[in-house]
Amino acid sequence: MLKSRLITFFIPSLLVFVLVCSALAEYIHPSTLEVNVPHHQVEIPSFEAATYVYKIKWQGITVANAEIITTRGEFKSNLESTVARVLNRVRIYVETNGAIDIFYKLRHYSENIFTNETYLPSCYFSWQKENSRERMRFIHFKPEGMVHTSVWKNEKLDLAMDFPKGKEMLDPVTGAMFARALKFDTGEVKDFDIWSGKHRFIISFEIGEKEMLKTKFGEIEAYKVIPNIRRLTDTEPEKRLTSAALWISADNSRRILRLETKVWVGRVVAELVEIRSPNNLLSGEDQQTIQEQLSEIIPKDQFPQELTTACR
Repeated sequence: MLKSRLITFFIPSLLVFVLVCSALAEYIHPSTLEVNVPHHQVEIPSFEAATYVYKIKWQGITVANAEIITTRGEFKSNLESTVARVLNRVRIYVETNGAIDIFYKLRHYSENIFTNETYLPSCYFSWQKENSRERMRFIHFKPEGMVHTSVWKNEKLDLAMDFPKGKEMLDPVTGAMFARALKFDTGEVKDFDIWSGKHRFIISFEIGEKEMLKTKFGEIEAYKVIPNIRRLTDTEPEKRLTSAALWISADNSRRILRLETKVWVGRVVAELVEIRSPNNLLSGEDQQTIQEQLSEIIPKDQFPQELTTACR
């Protein structure tokens, strides 16, 4: 049976969850850690408004579908506000297909908002249901320098914490997007401080050689990138992800073309199969709350109320 951490690995914002497995290690509070990673600045404005469609296969059999929807525009803190900020927004949908649903049913939605100029995150939200297990996660990077986190399991609050955020701390989605916005040189390693809502990681992207990759869109020159993940918030020995790779187009669009990893049996591959123009661009008039947008997915009485305003 494919676990969700193997399926959702292929969505860039979820890379950091691959090594989040149950363990008997002692938990280390994230605020006690001193994490030193380089300060990054956006070098390639690779963020484009589009819908990216991926097919996820195991041993050549399609097991799940995913969409990454990226939009950019102005957000106001509320309907009465006269000040608008230019923000980027990323939404991710993942679902197993009908045949897999018989044995293992996964539905995932996540949303992230970060500033267009600096790529600093505003908030991150995820909802996931695996068979009967349901989990929601909310991270709010507050302007005053604190980070708030709430986690719900099966409709009950499981975790809530506030602590000073690290200078370079990002959420999973922003980390992946930021990496795409940097210049690549073969042999370089890009390090990021990632907060997932429970665990703190250093995620590194090792830049490999350029190669010609066969895709549905023809042959495209791409960098092969090896992600390595180190979890900092428990006493388990250091673990690194070495069996995964992703291919990112070498042009300024920096599209994620292919991702793959080894599993217990065989290999799982995600490939970009379609790129569509966005069906909705953000604008000053787009003031729907996240709660309204997700009403068909998440019952309103289960929805964390702080989400209705915090991400704006």
